[in-house]
Amino acid sequence: MTRYPLMLELTGRTCLVVGGGAVALRKIRALLSAGARVRVVAEEIIPELRLCATNPELELKTGRYESGDMEGAVLAISAADDPEINRQVSEDADRLGIPVNVVDDPKLCTFTVPAVLRRGDLLIAVSTGGKCPALSVHIRNVLEHRFGPEYAAYVDFLGRMREWIRAQFPDDPVMRRKANRKLVELDLLDDITRDMETRAEEKVKQCILSLSD
Repeated sequence: MTRYPLMLELTGRTCLVVGGGAVALRKIRALLSAGARVRVVAEEIIPELRLCATNPELELKTGRYESGDMEGAVLAISAADDPEINRQVSEDADRLGIPVNVVDDPKLCTFTVPAVLRRGDLLIAVSTGGKCPALSVHIRNVLEHRFGPEYAAYVDFLGRMREWIRAQFPDDPVMRRKANRKLVELDLLDDITRDMETRAEEKVKQCILSLSD
């Protein structure tokens, strides 16, 4: 089955996580880092998760999952040790039209969670469609050496330059596309890495303005 990749905006929106173990904790932390409000339902909770309960964006319910726990959620993840609970979460989400992921059971999922590499606003996601998550993690680890932390500043710089290009050619989308393609072709990463953004900006402006000559 071919899946459609997308990035979700979850800031301030409620996501349900069922389960209180180490796997659930990883999912919870990822959702919180994306700005989501996280509702956690679990019969047993590891100590590390209890420490997270002080986060105002986390709502913790100790007990068995019930269908009403999904009310108001826009996304659900189930990492319970009980297969019957996982199945119920999947069925409830499907009935309500809510995307659901059941850890280690692709048949019960309507989405899978990729291995993710983050460098500021640069996000690289790797997925095997749930067939071999270990391979996704392996590829992500390889990419970590190719895309270092300097890419966070690089992406921010490119974003600022894209806005400058938009201001230069407000009524010419063809020229904007041409300029943006040229922007990413320029050798700027070394300047950004060495904290020489002024030099990089001069290179960009000189090159882009010459396109319209």
